[in-house]
Amino acid sequence: MLSTVLAAYLAVALPQQADERPPRPTDEQLLAALQAKVPDGRILSSAFQPTPRGGGWKGCGLIDVGGTVEPFAVYTIWQQARPERRLIATISAPDENGRMREHPVPPLPAEPAHWKVGVSVPTHEDHDDDGIDRDDRNHDVLSRKMALVFCDTLTPPEGATWATELEPHPDPAREAQINRQARQLTDMIFGAAERRAAD
Repeated sequence: MLSTVLAAYLAVALPQQADERPPRPTDEQLLAALQAKVPDGRILSSAFQPTPRGGGWKGCGLIDVGGTVEPFAVYTIWQQARPERRLIATISAPDENGRMREHPVPPLPAEPAHWKVGVSVPTHEDHDDDGIDRDDRNHDVLSRKMALVFCDTLTPPEGATWATELEPHPDPAREAQINRQARQLTDMIFGAAERRAAD
């Protein structure tokens, strides 16, 4: 009897997180998010399933982008509310005279709890209005790899090849400089986070 009363009390007194959430986006809404990212794409197949944890949902499939069959992944996960936060306070960058200066980095804005929707798909688009080049192709490679991480059972159809290796910079010295700068930025961002976690 006591356990029944206690269970009833807990059911009423404690907030029911699942009931507080708005309905999860539908499969159609997730496919609409995909279509918004690739307006001229033609969806060839899709299959949906739950994500391993958190009540999320993902869709995997194939899409024709300009005559090329590509993999895609769409997903939705419940994102808890986040306060305004700052990953790093400042970043060093050269000024117009080439001298390194500290520049403040604005904080990330607060976010209410919501269903976060993500799309990973190669778009075959010109991202910087200078014609399709190595940077655009590498952007597609990263999107393709991300789709295949989410949807590891997808395979290219017969006759299709999915590039998953980044094209190197034609100038090896410039490539080395870019990689150095990327490592420095990564160390600066994640090193700052690790130092805060240690404090």
